[in-house]
Parts: sequence; structure tokens; C-alpha cells
Amino acid sequence: MSEIAQIVLLAIAVVALYVISSKWQPSEPSFLGMRASFWIGLAAAFLAAMLIVLTKLKLL
Repeated sequence: MSEIAQIVLLAIAVVALYVISSKWQPSEPSFLGMRASFWIGLAAAFLAAMLIVLTKLKLL
């Protein structure tokens, strides 16, 4: 798979997860903590994927 296709698929996945999370609006504190940990995990996965892609493109 080409690097451009990987970047496009990654962007689609991030947007899909954002849409799913934006519709998830529980008000209990335990759910808010779960939502925060979801976003922290998503950010970590995104940074790791971008590091891999940028390394493949030899931009780093």
C-alpha cells in the first residue's frame, strides 16, 4: 500500500473516531474519565502512526 493511501486511511479513521466520540455524551464522572482516556489513547496512536509514516517517507 502506498504511503498516500496509508495517510488517507489514517485520516479517515481519526475522523470516524471523532464522530463516534462526539455522539457519546454521558454525564457520569466515570464515563467522563473513560472518554478522557479514550482521547489520550487516540492521540498516542495517532502520534505513533504519524511517526511511522514520516519515517517511511524519510521526512524525519
